[in-house]
Amino acid sequence: MKNEFSGLINLFKNYLFYLFIFFITRLFFLFYFGTPEIIDERSDEILKALFLGARYDVIVLSYLFLPLYLIWIFLNLLPFKSVFNFSVLLNQIWFIFAGIVIITVVVADLAFYSFFQDHINILFFGFFEDDTAAILESIWKDYPVVPMAGGVLVYLYLLVFSTRRLFIRAKKFKRISNLKKLPLVIISLGLFIGAIRGGYGEFVLSPKFADFSSSEFINQLSRNGVMALEQTYQMRKETTSLNFNLANQLGYRKSIQDAFSDYLGLDLSRTPENELINLLWRKTTVNEKLENNKPHVIVILMESFGSFWLQYQNDQFDLLGNLKEHFDQDIYIPYTLPADNGTIGSLVGLATNIPHRRGARFLSESRYLDLALESGAHIPFQRRGYETHFLYGGKLSWRNIGRYFRRQGYDSVEGENALKGALSLQGKIGNEWGVYDEFLFDYALKKLDSNTPQFMFMLSTSNHPPFEVPATYKTTKLNLPPELDLRVNRERELLNERFTAYQYANQKLAEFISSIKEKYPNTIIAVTGDHNFFSFLTYESDEAYLKYTVPLYFYFPEKLKPKKYDPLQIAGHEDIMTTIYNRALSDTKFLSFGEDIFASNNPIAINGTVVATKKGIWYKNKYYSWTNERRVSPEPISEIQDLGLRYRSTLSVADFYLRYTFNQKRADSNRDRPE
Repeated sequence: MKNEFSGLINLFKNYLFYLFIFFITRLFFLFYFGTPEIIDERSDEILKALFLGARYDVIVLSYLFLPLYLIWIFLNLLPFKSVFNFSVLLNQIWFIFAGIVIITVVVADLAFYSFFQDHINILFFGFFEDDTAAILESIWKDYPVVPMAGGVLVYLYLLVFSTRRLFIRAKKFKRISNLKKLPLVIISLGLFIGAIRGGYGEFVLSPKFADFSSSEFINQLSRNGVMALEQTYQMRKETTSLNFNLANQLGYRKSIQDAFSDYLGLDLSRTPENELINLLWRKTTVNEKLENNKPHVIVILMESFGSFWLQYQNDQFDLLGNLKEHFDQDIYIPYTLPADNGTIGSLVGLATNIPHRRGARFLSESRYLDLALESGAHIPFQRRGYETHFLYGGKLSWRNIGRYFRRQGYDSVEGENALKGALSLQGKIGNEWGVYDEFLFDYALKKLDSNTPQFMFMLSTSNHPPFEVPATYKTTKLNLPPELDLRVNRERELLNERFTAYQYANQKLAEFISSIKEKYPNTIIAVTGDHNFFSFLTYESDEAYLKYTVPLYFYFPEKLKPKKYDPLQIAGHEDIMTTIYNRALSDTKFLSFGEDIFASNNPIAINGTVVATKKGIWYKNKYYSWTNERRVSPEPISEIQDLGLRYRSTLSVADFYLRYTFNQKRADSNRDRPE
């Protein structure tokens, strides 16, 4: 016979159903992304991760179902059949709502992990802020959307069917006294409180407890997408506030002088705040030869140009094509940290000489959109008579970069439409992300035919989903090496397409460099990647640094080339322009957070996820020492002196520079405004 207890029973059914959904998802995560070695050799840790993950799932579900539980208590104080049936209706609505929300977040988290080898993080918002139409078009081309949509429809049908079977309105109704309900209410409320805390121990179960294994994959196994999304949203909300102060968040709550002191290694406690920015300026040495013979300078940011895959380069797996010849002839540093792990973060970081402030909005999408920065990569060249250009193979509306680079004061900012017109392009010339790279390079060559020294900052597009190359391009051998073949765990056909696009972009870059060497030998070229691509395999714990690295290539005219360099030099995007300034410009002031790669005795490279020095890396608040070829020890070590402090001080100073410049420009604008 149906009575008021049915509402609580139905709620409990709800709870178990979604707990089962989380469990099935975690098993899928384990067997789809995990390697046989991890599953076989770390079974004890996997069981611990599954149990810990279930506790995290219980926390999420308890927050979701607590409001419904409290409503049930309130409604059952009123002993009427209509009230009971209303509670059944609430259960039905909530069951369907929760089912849609949970499965959406869980699937989105799995898809995100397949791209970035991480649960939902700040890059997740890029789906909505990026060229969403182009992303959807890429998904349509690269993934079986129709079968996936069919699966969604089946799931929705089962959800509605289950709702009708689980939650049935009462035909007969028997009242139970409030006194009999009281023990059940007290017990269930106590269970809810314990579930929300993750147990009844002294400490609330927080996400930090998921970091218990030396295997990053196992640590990831215990987390769920809902908690990851909630953490990411809170970070996003905090860092987009107009009152957000990164220095305060990172521990410099008394004064910004403390951050500058730690960053520069000086006692600046008595330095006025308005004089701190002056300490960031530097100057190149006097070189009269450069005054009369200025080299062209080209800086190229290549899409998804990751280092990790290049360790497998050979004649049968030829990712580089003719680019390998240039790497062998010139300066090649294979393992460099990008400013960020996404394109827009690395783009604005390299273009402004400022480290990416993890969690903060990208400059081109923030209140700093129209703020011209004296730290801009092009500014020292512009002041020395160079023409400055930003060239992009895609749409300038993407992430507001057209407006952003124009506000920075480039002499020309040109994207896909300009290239189409200038080169009279017809037919199939690219994909939804932009023109093929060969056209971008053709256009750049035309720009170099000038008596005025040129500075070009370029961003490519071809090595990006949906991985299309011109029909005329002939792919050379791309046979997966056995050691890589064993590690690939999914979508081999898509991976082959990815490597084809990677090879195509590298080959066209090589042809461009060859043309410059032949036609314009007095040119400095710097090439790096915006980020690695992370999907298709699970990274090992000793690859925590390699996972994020990108190549760095320099070509210098012989007279400007450094005499020696270390191929395993620690370097980051913030160092690239400083290195170029010191070889291309005479007696020129510049503002940069980087160091000269070929002159630094104590290098440090900063990425939103990793910080590296000669001694080791700082990764997810732990320290690891180097082993060989830029691999790290699988187990964390005791803290590397000052590394975490240097990271916090650098980002704090960078954030202060932006806020100070913004406030100064706004104050100047107000003074200039007529009364």
